[in-house]
Amino acid sequence: MRADMAGRIKLAFADATDFDPGKTFGVSQFDRIMFSYTLSMIPAWERVLHHGAKMLAPGGRVLIADFGDQRQLPGAFKSLLGAWLALFHVSPRENMEKVVRDIAAEHGLTCQFRPVYRGYTFLASLERK
Repeated sequence: MRADMAGRIKLAFADATDFDPGKTFGVSQFDRIMFSYTLSMIPAWERVLHHGAKMLAPGGRVLIADFGDQRQLPGAFKSLLGAWLALFHVSPRENMEKVVRDIAAEHGLTCQFRPVYRGYTFLASLERK
């Protein structure tokens, strides 16, 4: 079912580390930025998060879901999962929580970070008040 979104949604091709939101989307800030299982595949993922944090409007949020550090998974399962993810160029970021919290502090954002399923994945948000 279409919800008359044609005028509200715009897709563009850009480098997430440094694109100009004004030139790319015609806006200077965003209310929501979502990263769903992408940061684990972007080599410059920290730069992407910094760039996203800079573009948040007041009340805006960066929402993140991605593979976690998998620290609490059983050894054999963790090894098999790591090998499987590597086939698809996925590199879970073991320092993700620290980086997300550091970026929040640097940009004056509030942060929530929650590991899920024994570290298999995590959910995080950065919010500008």
